[in-house]
Amino acid sequence: IDTVRYFKENYPNDDLYYLIGSDQVNEFHRWKEAELLSKMARIIYFNRPDVILSNDNVSRFNMLKIDGSGVIMSSTDSKSLKNLNLPEEVIYYIGKHRLYYIKRMQNYISEKRLDHSLSVAKLSLKIAKSNKLDNPYRYYVAALLHDIGKLKEIEKQKEIVEEHFPEYLNMPPFAYHQFVGAYIAEKDFEIKDENILNAIKFHATGNENMDIMGKIIYAADKIEPTRGFDSTELINNMLDNAEKGFIKVLKANKEFLENHRGDIDNPLTSKCFDRYLR
Repeated sequence: IDTVRYFKENYPNDDLYYLIGSDQVNEFHRWKEAELLSKMARIIYFNRPDVILSNDNVSRFNMLKIDGSGVIMSSTDSKSLKNLNLPEEVIYYIGKHRLYYIKRMQNYISEKRLDHSLSVAKLSLKIAKSNKLDNPYRYYVAALLHDIGKLKEIEKQKEIVEEHFPEYLNMPPFAYHQFVGAYIAEKDFEIKDENILNAIKFHATGNENMDIMGKIIYAADKIEPTRGFDSTELINNMLDNAEKGFIKVLKANKEFLENHRGDIDNPLTSKCFDRYLR
């Protein structure tokens, strides 16, 4: 009502229209000052096939229906990461301005880590689309949450691994955050997609049995543009063919770890290299 008042005061000679989803038609009588709102602006609603409308509110508030093609989803689902089938411009706007699920993520990770996660997510989405993969926005979600457990104290990470992933308790501490990330994604962000959870779960170490999502999240994490080195060739390899590109990223990462005395002897990393670089 405050929004409508603002526009009515500033554009007194214009006709105002207020667009709502058909899921809100049945709830409109509960809106604050609904009667006044419907007199100040014509209420129009976009028809959705999954909603059974109450004609009482349509008549009472003189609502106008508009039809058109669309997808069945709710803004609530998109704001909570349950369904991110949105235009890229909208997704990137949400990230840039720290809205909705991004604001929630700020309770878990630093701004620097969040910038990295957004960069990995953007690259993962680009790779998935370039490779014509189904529902590429799932890759964005997996990449966005991949480091969500990174900043928990190491002792707390160990506790979560011990309780929920005891089979990986023998892994080096640097790897704990990937298991913690999968735990937080499922528990706090209500992610139920097993492919997304597994991609998070092994994004740092890899494993011997990775699906295409796992490979893309692993690779994008290693080569995203803010990493501080020229990864253009590796990125282009992933864009051209994610399966072949993953092998090249994996090889480059192994060489990097060997040159910088990184841990490649843990069970998951060793099996990953043995499986894909043999």
